[in-house]
Amino acid sequence: LAVWADNRNAAMSGRDIYGVLLAADGSLLDSVARPICLATNSQTDPTVAASGTNYLVAWSDWRHAATNFGYADVYGTLLSGTGAVLQPEGLAICTATNDQVQPAATALGTNFFVVWQDSRATIGALIRQDIRGTRVGSGGDVLDPTGLPICTNVANQTVPALAASGDEALVVWADARSGSGDIYGARVLADGTISDTNSLMICLTNGAQTLPAVAANGPTYFVAWADWRNGGTYAPDIYGTLVTDGVAVPQNGYAIRQGLL
Repeated sequence: LAVWADNRNAAMSGRDIYGVLLAADGSLLDSVARPICLATNSQTDPTVAASGTNYLVAWSDWRHAATNFGYADVYGTLLSGTGAVLQPEGLAICTATNDQVQPAATALGTNFFVVWQDSRATIGALIRQDIRGTRVGSGGDVLDPTGLPICTNVANQTVPALAASGDEALVVWADARSGSGDIYGARVLADGTISDTNSLMICLTNGAQTLPAVAANGPTYFVAWADWRNGGTYAPDIYGTLVTDGVAVPQNGYAIRQGLL
């Protein structure tokens, strides 16, 4: 299942979420895109996970922006294996105060797991960005409705990504606790236990590191990110590293792509 934010109804309702089913060889199974969420205002940043039976699609949702000071929530829906939308009005995955945006999802154990960038916390008059998540059951139950605190450091944590291996997932994010921006992570178990409450240090070198991505290969994860350690003027480099048993080897990563453009 491929999903995206779509402007075709922008004049009436802002952006919506659409998708198409694809076969294993990459061929399209849908000749017309499937509407997944057509709620009022805009829905953006869609993410999708597959359990082998159903799909979970989650997104940033502005349907309550008029009464929520313009802030977004995280909504989602389950789709059957044939693409039927099982919650046409959407599941409210997190509707805490302020913004919840940039969701990422994976299958984890017998459930799904969704993480997002959460701004309910404040420092004085300033809003702080944290990483929170929840398990979503196979029937659409939101099992951790207040959001599990994956990282609530006093600095900002943004743009989370995650991948799962069996009954464990690795969540990664960009972290501003040192000032310039680094890559941190934490392992989460299928029962919602956060294994690394102090966060895993993945890349803490000079310059800024952001926009992490992660994939699982058995018990080992590979994390990649955009990296400005070499002072690129026009664009960052791409670095990455392996994470096994909560340890990044090598910490700070190695170059995957370097260049001026």
